Amino acid sequence: SNDKLLVAGKFSFAGGAITGGAASYDGFSWDEINTPLTHWQSSDPDFNADPPHVLQTGVHHLVEYNNTYFAGGSFKFLNPFGQNSTLSNLATIENMMWVGFAESELGSTEITGMLVHKDLLFISGAKTEQANAFDTALYSWDGSSLVDVSNGIIGKIAAIDAYDSYLYCAVQTDSTSGHIVRYDCTSWEDLGSYSGFALDIKASSGSAFVTTGDAVWFADGSAVEIGSSNGPVYAAEIYQDNLIVGGLFTEID
Repeated sequence: SNDKLLVAGKFSFAGGAITGGAASYDGFSWDEINTPLTHWQSSDPDFNADPPHVLQTGVHHLVEYNNTYFAGGSFKFLNPFGQNSTLSNLATIENMMWVGFAESELGSTEITGMLVHKDLLFISGAKTEQANAFDTALYSWDGSSLVDVSNGIIGKIAAIDAYDSYLYCAVQTDSTSGHIVRYDCTSWEDLGSYSGFALDIKASSGSAFVTTGDAVWFADGSAVEIGSSNGPVYAAEIYQDNLIVGGLFTEID
């Protein structure tokens, strides 16, 4: 983002700077994102801690859009100023402070993906307040309006990515399978299915592939399997026409 690497996760420091789960790197040094997401204190002695207390961890996504930052995931952070006692799952920066974003629309939705595509910020998630854990949420934000673009998709959007003119989604229809779909900001197209639970999706050259822990699944239904007893695959990437995978494994089948 603007020639900076943005990183989110379970950490409080990066390169000696107090970062509190959200940091940027410009190639030379690490810095906090305006104000650290967890760098807050409370008058409640149960929550006074160093580093500051996180009620629930899980900052999984961090993006910059229209010159401000958005953080998403599955988290709640204490607000020491008495306004909006917690920030639930999605936050942005206003006046140098992290504040809740789209709370009335998204509620307790767990954020599974965020990215900027076609000058829009796309936010995907699972509506955790619903009895059906696979109810989905997909919104676009243009800086003033939040629009539901899920268009009747049935399932949890577990991960999103973009390539060329398409937004690609891994849609989990149940706990053991799902579909790879893409969206051109007008209509949806189903590209194929996968087995397992999607952890990530990467788009490349008009198609996409999904990592599911023990395999990398392609839209045509083929898979590169890794023995489940050998360790999971957490992430994959295409670099110079080569598939690169990472995780806790020592062999590839």
